[in-house]
Amino acid sequence: MGPGLEKNLTSEKQKEFLACVENVYNFIGDAFRGIKILKDGRIICYDYHQSQIKIYKYIDKNFILDFEFQLENEVGESLYEVEENILLIGGFKKLILYDIRNNKAKLLQKIEFNYTTYFVQIIELSDGLIAIHNETEILLYIYDKQNKKIEKNGEIKPNNRVLKLFKAKNGNIISGFEKGFVVYDKNNSIQTKIEFDNYTLKYDLVDNKYLIYSYYQETKFYKFYVKVYDIENFISLQTLEVKYLLTEIVKLNDNLLIASDNNGNIFELTIGNNFQLSTKDIFRAHEGSITGLCKFDDNKVLSISNDGSIKLWEFN
Repeated sequence: MGPGLEKNLTSEKQKEFLACVENVYNFIGDAFRGIKILKDGRIICYDYHQSQIKIYKYIDKNFILDFEFQLENEVGESLYEVEENILLIGGFKKLILYDIRNNKAKLLQKIEFNYTTYFVQIIELSDGLIAIHNETEILLYIYDKQNKKIEKNGEIKPNNRVLKLFKAKNGNIISGFEKGFVVYDKNNSIQTKIEFDNYTLKYDLVDNKYLIYSYYQETKFYKFYVKVYDIENFISLQTLEVKYLLTEIVKLNDNLLIASDNNGNIFELTIGNNFQLSTKDIFRAHEGSITGLCKFDDNKVLSISNDGSIKLWEFN
């Protein structure tokens, strides 16, 4: 077992703190909030409880609110820009396509479902082909760029509860479930299934090859771990013990990963040979759980938290 990340929680020096916007959302507390960079360079953040979209510009080390609009249903994690300023948003029993060009929210398409479902993620598999999942199904859609609409192209009924989807190097779907992952072939049949010993809480995939996932073991106290798994060679590379649950991971450059946890900390993890991770620094970035990390450029990361703030950090 590798060294525990929490053993390095000694640094008082925070990385260069460039900008912050407080009270992005009035609700402070246990909420999911996400953040992404749009194709035009603006920053979009979204809130689960308030179903609210806010778009910022970053100018002269300041966040400037450029546009905001209200949705009719929850957003969750499922927001994807299918083309510049065209947003596909999923929530409770709905998929909605919005045109936000000219800072106006125009409804292009709404698909409603007659059963209880909540769409938690949208990814692009290839040009125009999109995978959308809830906990029990993976739906495939084609985006028609000319007519600005999506059309169903197929579906997969997994045998396990889906936590996260990824795109493999060859464009196939990788589905992370509670105790492992499945790789599907081009016909959406199971090609490979790997099962883990412990319940997994969070997945991320780096370089389409390295699956990084968080899990816990229940003894007298909960113990949290992070494991690095090579999905091409099907081998475990490293296990790290952590004090809190890791929530997000972003690859900043070839040498550095940035991760966050549910206690407001940000980790700098250096990448060594054979993708061995070591802790360069840990610092307290937010007063609440960090629910979203987003790469801004090759040395900057945006973070959003349920403390109601967005922050921009620069790493050397």
